[in-house]
Amino acid sequence: DPLPEWDAARYLNGTDITTIPTSRGGFLGEQFGADPVSMGVMPSSIDGSEPDHFLALRIAQAALDDALQGRDFDPIRTGIILGHSTYLHRGNAAVVQHGVVLDQTRALLGQLMPDADPAVLDKVRSALEKQLPPFNSDTAPGLVPNVMTGRIANRLDLRGPNYLIDAACASSLLSVQSAMIELRAGRSDLMLAGGVNASISAEVYMVFAQLGALSNKGVVRPFAEGGDGTLLG
Repeated sequence: DPLPEWDAARYLNGTDITTIPTSRGGFLGEQFGADPVSMGVMPSSIDGSEPDHFLALRIAQAALDDALQGRDFDPIRTGIILGHSTYLHRGNAAVVQHGVVLDQTRALLGQLMPDADPAVLDKVRSALEKQLPPFNSDTAPGLVPNVMTGRIANRLDLRGPNYLIDAACASSLLSVQSAMIELRAGRSDLMLAGGVNASISAEVYMVFAQLGALSNKGVVRPFAEGGDGTLLG
């Protein structure tokens, strides 16, 4: 099941374009957690960033440790390639709210209550802002998708190639293929490769529902006569 913060009932019981037919999917639960501070990430840059950045860093660190087993490696000839698609997540939704929604809400309240004290409207705007994750120079890097591999390369001292591949469902497979090309070409001795897309919000389900790609039955049945769509995870 999704986390309580997903507020699934609100989307499942709707009657408009926000309605989704199911909240079933593949959810990591507690495995989604990471401790970025222990990996050299400043606490001020965490809340408001894309959560996948820190999950990928945790797994990359574990993968590198598992591959090396304490052996030395040449950072210059070591890199990372990840498959990743950018969907709506808590961080970039907060940027839109900071940049547009807060002012729109204040203006709308002012139109509905023309006699309202401007100071009261400012107070409402401030109260709404305090509920949002921060948006500042510390969180901004965590909102740029390709900083994900750059941060990993920086924290793990990988000086070879680092970049993302977005090829939809084939992203992780193509990242592995690209890493193999690096190794076969002799440009690198060690490559980390894989994929991460763990920030699957209800709004992403809304998009797939509008596309007609989400299973109304909440069951994935590829190539079966009764198959009616996919689930996300």
